[in-house]
Amino acid sequence: AVATAPPERKKALVALRDPVDPFSQLLAAKGDAWERDVRDALASTRSVVDLSTPNVRRDPSAAASKTADALRAGADVIYQAPAVGGSFLGVPDLLVRDGDAYQIWDAKLSRAATPSHVMQLCCYAELLEDLCPDVTISPIATLALGGAGPLESLRPVDLPAYAASWRRLR
Repeated sequence: AVATAPPERKKALVALRDPVDPFSQLLAAKGDAWERDVRDALASTRSVVDLSTPNVRRDPSAAASKTADALRAGADVIYQAPAVGGSFLGVPDLLVRDGDAYQIWDAKLSRAATPSHVMQLCCYAELLEDLCPDVTISPIATLALGGAGPLESLRPVDLPAYAASWRRLR
């Protein structure tokens, strides 16, 4: 919400953030490393377009247009694919081409899926469908869960089964 908030509201939203602590920084670093492990495992057999940038919040619309370009170009795998819509900015870890559709993949350190993980995937699907309506987003998403090799703990998620709950939360 901070990325798309009007300037007068940004300062108030930033002030509400929790202070950074060393444990949170460690978890974030491990999560980033896990995402890269999953990306690298996919890259061993597929080409990857890397859209990761530390500046995505500066110009979310420009970052999202790169995602749309990569989707329309038919990229095999898109890493860190920004998408925007309304007051939301989402960055799915991976978009993986599966036939004529793209499947959303999200890498999580946890060993089990949680409701918040599933809602996040639903949000990404909606953002991507709005961003690029001419590209098919698969109704099945994948959580790459921690605890094993990058492609050994994959959990498919049927997004339409959860979409109504996501819409009520918005």
